[in-house]
Amino acid sequence: MAMFVAVLGVAIILISIPLVFLKPQWVFYLFITCITFTSIFYGYIVAVGNLGMPRTWTPADFLVWLTLFASFFCKGEQRQSSGLMHKTIIVLAIVCGISLITGFIRHPYLAFTFSRTTYLVAAMIFAFRYLTTYSRVENFFKFSALLLVAMFAIHICIRFAIYTPPTVEEQYVTELGGERGGTTLVPMLYLALMGIAMARLVTKQGKSLLSAILLIIAIAGIVLTETRSTYGAAGVMVVASLLFAPGKVKNFIFLGLAALAVIFIAARTGFDFFERFKGEYEGEYAITLEEGSWRTMEYGMVVNSYRDEPYLLLTGRGVGAWHLSPQRIDPYVSYYHSEYLGWLDRCGIIGLVSILILMIATLRRSWIMMRTDNRQLQFIGTTCFLVMIASAAEGIFHPIFSHQRGAALLICFVSIMANWELLFHGIYEKVSSDYIEQYPQENTFGTTAILRGA
Repeated sequence: MAMFVAVLGVAIILISIPLVFLKPQWVFYLFITCITFTSIFYGYIVAVGNLGMPRTWTPADFLVWLTLFASFFCKGEQRQSSGLMHKTIIVLAIVCGISLITGFIRHPYLAFTFSRTTYLVAAMIFAFRYLTTYSRVENFFKFSALLLVAMFAIHICIRFAIYTPPTVEEQYVTELGGERGGTTLVPMLYLALMGIAMARLVTKQGKSLLSAILLIIAIAGIVLTETRSTYGAAGVMVVASLLFAPGKVKNFIFLGLAALAVIFIAARTGFDFFERFKGEYEGEYAITLEEGSWRTMEYGMVVNSYRDEPYLLLTGRGVGAWHLSPQRIDPYVSYYHSEYLGWLDRCGIIGLVSILILMIATLRRSWIMMRTDNRQLQFIGTTCFLVMIASAAEGIFHPIFSHQRGAALLICFVSIMANWELLFHGIYEKVSSDYIEQYPQENTFGTTAILRGA
């Protein structure tokens, strides 16, 4: 099995090389798939000695460069202007590059280990150049839903100890017997599936039954993770859908039915999804803090790190920068529990401000799209709004756009909103041309002008 997966990884890389020129979007989708399951690839490749290579690798480590290269060969729509989001994407890509270089100069080993935090740049740039029409965005949503359903199937097998990937070096004993998925999968991506499913339901995109099944799978996946931050982010998405998204009554009904279905299944299997929250960690991984929790102390530790190096505050201390840890083992760590703290430490004030601008602009643009009279625009806007507001909430306690495995998919929703003008005019021009073909005797000049200026 291990040899098969390792050879499959090599085959994916080799196949992707000609696809860069022939079908660049396929390279992009292969990259998203491989990075989502990169931990599983990692375990099998290690098991066969990395196929003779000196360092551990996964297909995503090669596909990230091919995806970046493929972005220059994908055919996009002609842009008439570059807005704030476009400029901020360029700044963010440059800052991430500077952060990676800084990391390799200051602490090369840790920089290599955590270099995957910069992989979102390739996905962000490709998505910005490629996801410029409704059909492409719709296909991306379909692909994301299919990918996350596949992840859920693997998650079920892992949770019930039917399948144990080699990456699970330590078997966590849970009420279902298997690991919760955080080590091998990307449970927070269920938020994206939840957002897509809810948007499909309220905007009547596709079959309602399929959308309802996707919603149940998303909620079930979130429940299986037993992660407090993801629970909270899902709650924020629910509240946002009931207050701001279109079809508030439908949202309430479908969410209620999906929740009842998940509760029924949990009761039938004897699964208590609040079990983890009833006690504290024990053993050598326990954290005993008299002054506060890890997360509250982490902010002070990163700030103290900058006191000795204030000249790096603007551009950051680089990928792999370490700070003190309150944990008994590993006195220094290079990861963060907060999305925003991670950007500040690695990429400085410029990186933090850039990601905040993109998040706020995404919420604003998607909010506008939700309130148009076109269902296609409503679908895109509702999906991106719900995914972004939930991601922003989870980012307070957990990495999202700086997550090594999840960021590549999530950042694409930002790139979609960066293309809002192309999507907006492209969809309305299609509506206008269809109207002209159906009613050629009408004064179409006025209709077209209204649609284009909407």
